[in-house]
Amino acid sequence: MIIDANESENTKKDLHTDICVVGAGIAGIAFAREIAKSGKEVLLLESGGLEPKDSAQELNSGKNTGRPYYELNEARERAFGGSSHMWHVDKEWQINTGSLPEEIVRLRGMDAIDFRKREWVPYSGWPISKDDLDPYYSQAHELFKIGPYQYEADFWEEKLGLKKIPFRKNRVKTTVFQFARNNIFYTDYRRELEASDNITVYLNATALEIKLRENAKSVASVKARSSAGNEFTVNATTYVLAQGGLETPRLMLLSNNVMNMGVGNHNDLVGRFFMEHPHLWTGKLIPSDQQYFQNGSLYGLNVYDSVPFLGKIVLSDDVMKEERLMNHSLNILHRIPMASLLKPSRAFHGLKKSFKTLDISRQMVRDFKTLASNVDVVSYAAWNKIAQKRNNKGYQRTNKFDGYQLNIMSEQAPNPNSRVILGQERDAFGQHKMNLSWEVSRDDMRSMRRFLEIINRELKKDSLGEIISLPSDDSVPDSLHGGYHHMGTTRMSDDPKQGVVDKNCRVHGMNNLYVAGSSVFPTCGYANPTLTLAALTLRLADHLK
Repeated sequence: MIIDANESENTKKDLHTDICVVGAGIAGIAFAREIAKSGKEVLLLESGGLEPKDSAQELNSGKNTGRPYYELNEARERAFGGSSHMWHVDKEWQINTGSLPEEIVRLRGMDAIDFRKREWVPYSGWPISKDDLDPYYSQAHELFKIGPYQYEADFWEEKLGLKKIPFRKNRVKTTVFQFARNNIFYTDYRRELEASDNITVYLNATALEIKLRENAKSVASVKARSSAGNEFTVNATTYVLAQGGLETPRLMLLSNNVMNMGVGNHNDLVGRFFMEHPHLWTGKLIPSDQQYFQNGSLYGLNVYDSVPFLGKIVLSDDVMKEERLMNHSLNILHRIPMASLLKPSRAFHGLKKSFKTLDISRQMVRDFKTLASNVDVVSYAAWNKIAQKRNNKGYQRTNKFDGYQLNIMSEQAPNPNSRVILGQERDAFGQHKMNLSWEVSRDDMRSMRRFLEIINRELKKDSLGEIISLPSDDSVPDSLHGGYHHMGTTRMSDDPKQGVVDKNCRVHGMNNLYVAGSSVFPTCGYANPTLTLAALTLRLADHLK
């Protein structure tokens, strides 16, 4: 059942359950559905309502103290279904889309190499392998209602007769992403949880503190408060934190009554190693033959058995090892998506208004930061404006093809200085807000630049085309941005001095506290984290049955 904590008499007393889950996003819902099959009683605390609201979103606010990043109250959703409310793909910039909806999410598992210890990647290596996750990846496909657990381009090429770029050697290859509807969790699974006899979701119920027993080895309860101000306690046998890569470490750091550095933070690791997937619009592909990129292309959005999928370019494991590179993927597009221009456009007009009224405000500073972090799309829009004016004045419009836009989605090297800490400002509940310092290094950028150079070399060698306007150095451009992917802040390791949780996602030193979600990733590969976090969550549920 689903209950509004603001309207329930239950939130005026202590609550009891077998398992308490903090957060009803992807991980929380996936865990509850699976563990409930064992007959256990599950209670989920969700800080938001059924839909995102400004009052709940404001609880996400904090400061960015590192490189430019999204405003934190906009970087994830506080509502039932979590950030699935944000999932969106701009159809207009894909090569072919047909009648596909835009409300879809990109899904792919991580590669086997992403789990391994790579001597050229500091702090790399998971305590589990891809083989350990494969059965749960298959289950995650059922969870998201997508196609077969198959990501090799040869499978899709044969199945649908689509052509991939014929690189002669296997140094550069094609892989595939699948897509799911964004509303599965907040519509389909909402109905399922509403009808459940052993799953109870409390909406508008914010967890304020993880209360430990005096021996600091187990959780006694979780203190929560409704938006209306009712404070209550949840008592359980087992506790699972599923609030995402920013809020999970924040709650652990806030819970410092018994452990003064925060729950699970005896080695000062909670909140460290924050990772994103750096995205960069850079370069342009001029193919020698457009047959691989026109309608019916493997690199455009296609549909198989009602499931959309899309091809991207990646490197082989051998090349990554030889060149000492991170893992990257390359998306080939018609043009920069107009949705990318929306936020910079609003910022530009906001600044114009501020200058006219001489209104120097926080919003003005935010607008400056937005423009600074979107130089590429701003310049693209400016050039389009100039071209449009020229055409309006009688300049001849040309239909000449000038290449495909390229977007890199990259793995970021783990960095202990990239982190979440508690700030001085407080939220509506009197809790410390977070400070986020996202750090991206020149080594990360060197890997991205070299990735493009290798693809360009192979294209030229095989007479397939070339990439123009490559990055010229390893400096990190202001236009580099994240993908709203929050990973690594409660990383997994068998060694408590190297990680916050063990291979079963149990917090080191605690016997009944677990973490579900992408915050446990030691490394992140290039793939969107959603499928992997779901697989890990299903594995955790299996472990706790």
